[in-house]
Amino acid sequence: MKTLGKILLYTVIALMNAGLIWSIFILSGLGNYGLAIVIAAFVVLANVAIFSKKGYPYRYTLPAMFFLFILTVYPIYYTVRTAFTNYGTGHLFTRIKLFRSF
Repeated sequence: MKTLGKILLYTVIALMNAGLIWSIFILSGLGNYGLAIVIAAFVVLANVAIFSKKGYPYRYTLPAMFFLFILTVYPIYYTVRTAFTNYGTGHLFTRIKLFRSF
């Protein structure tokens, strides 16, 4: 029974890693590199916490760590990225396209 539990645990961990790594590739393909980096950092930290003997106490904080990364770290990155982006309306069209639209 103990072996079956370990096999089930490693299967769940492998499925979690596969899903998160798949989402990293999808987000990178869509150009959302910030969220892809945040999820990649979570995958690395989660695997260290799961497979390291020193990371044993951190296993119980993994769900909180996931929501911390998604709900705080990513919005901070997105805010800083948006702050240095030119989101004015003056650069949406070239001068020629603007005159043709009239």
